[in-house]
Amino acid sequence: TNCFVLASRQMHRRSVNAIQRAQGLQSPKEALAESTRKNLLIGFPKTLVRSYIPGIKQLWKGKEDPNHPVHTWLAKAANMLPPELCVSAHEKIIRWGWYPNARTLYPDDGTLSVELFGRVFQNCVGVAAGFDRKAVMSDFLRESGYGFSEVGMITPTIEPGADKPRIFRQPNGSLIARTGYPNKGALITKHRLMLPHETDFPVGLNVGANLTAELGYEKEDLGQVVRVLAPYVDFITVPLVGHDKWRDMADWIVFQQGLVHSQVREARSVAGCELRFQEENWALEMRRLDAREKRLDDEFGDSVEVQTMQAKIESMDVSSEREVLEFIQVKNEYTRTMLEKPEPAILFKLSPDITDDDIQGFVDAHAQKPLGGIVVGLGAANRDGLNVTGWNKSQSGVICGGLIKERSNMAVKRLYEAFGGKVPIIGVGGIQTAEDAYERIRNGASLVEIYSSIIYGGCTVGFKIKTGLQALLQRDGFSNINEVIGIDCDTSHPLTPRPSTFKFTAEEYIDLRKVKELPYHGIEEARDARRAGIDKSEPPQL
Repeated sequence: TNCFVLASRQMHRRSVNAIQRAQGLQSPKEALAESTRKNLLIGFPKTLVRSYIPGIKQLWKGKEDPNHPVHTWLAKAANMLPPELCVSAHEKIIRWGWYPNARTLYPDDGTLSVELFGRVFQNCVGVAAGFDRKAVMSDFLRESGYGFSEVGMITPTIEPGADKPRIFRQPNGSLIARTGYPNKGALITKHRLMLPHETDFPVGLNVGANLTAELGYEKEDLGQVVRVLAPYVDFITVPLVGHDKWRDMADWIVFQQGLVHSQVREARSVAGCELRFQEENWALEMRRLDAREKRLDDEFGDSVEVQTMQAKIESMDVSSEREVLEFIQVKNEYTRTMLEKPEPAILFKLSPDITDDDIQGFVDAHAQKPLGGIVVGLGAANRDGLNVTGWNKSQSGVICGGLIKERSNMAVKRLYEAFGGKVPIIGVGGIQTAEDAYERIRNGASLVEIYSSIIYGGCTVGFKIKTGLQALLQRDGFSNINEVIGIDCDTSHPLTPRPSTFKFTAEEYIDLRKVKELPYHGIEEARDARRAGIDKSEPPQL
């Protein structure tokens, strides 16, 4: 910038002197006016281009290097925006191609690959729910070097979320969030997830209930989302909604897990029937197009001159319809590939504020019906011991990011030790560097997810964490990340599950007409009462 200013001043002085000599102007005012006019029209644009061409070349060259300062500049520029607009800015920067294709330039070497849920994760660093709410970023995040992503939270219908502003910055790379889960709804998300994606990039689904859902019936909203989207994702995360109305945490977990499994099987069966119908319809349409093309060839041959305008239009229609059918065929092949995979795993999403009773409930439930996995670090509602400061410290919402790092680490370690290392855990919350991710994995996490660090550091944070993990593995003499999982935990004394008091399987609860015949009665009566306008203030006790 200094060189540019000096060059402009020098150019201005030379122009004034040259004009005075050439035109014999005696008045400095007239010479200054003529110099300014020529500078604005010719000299200034030329100097501007000459000054900034090297910088533009350097920026374009640095676009392909994840460690180039240009990405730090982009992140700092985006951080000048409000947090939610900052997320949108990073999303657009990725989609416009300003982040490097790390998957091609720096391919995974297998040291960070993890096999879970019947899928292979190319690396253990993923993007948490909340970043890709529209379900359009999977391929772009894959190209940026991430190993997986989680879509959502997705609700049955379009959810605008809480009133803005709803995300606030805190020190140490943290956020206060009360988003209210804004998303486009299950049906729009289905059409986006049905579009062909790379199958080596697992996509998770975070399901949720609309804010307008009746108190006590949130599980019905969760079921609707699962029935629509289950065939197109690799794992499903279920929040703890409604468990406080049950007499025992383990009973709720077993019920919810069986309920979701039943809906997953139903959804995959329906998707298989739809796929068979689509394939039969596609074959009929292809035969019809072949017959139309044959008729046009027999009637006109290759002679374009003798074709009528009607024949030309029909030929264009055939070509367009064939392109559409080819795209439908690609979608059908992608759906068939997803249906050939094992059923998506069911994971429960927990807060780092989890208590010992909750952990015991999960251990009891795992003894009755093995858990698919647990996601730890959703966000801390309890602010005790957290250094929440600034003008927005009184804002309501959960704490995400660096302030809950230690709390999330301890929650992961407690769960890993309680299960004896037999249940896979995904660690979220406060992961900003490779050292943070390495510590979380040594405490028992098989995979890690980031969100707030993307807001503060840009999308190349994931690549830096991945390369940093590889360096840490090499430093400590490990050849694969699986050798490190839970290495700092003591799994010799897992919790002992308590005897089960749950007498009925979740499948028996699918038909709500049978609920009042079971000991956990009251759902049907409570629903009828609420619909009749009786006792609306009291939620049903399950």
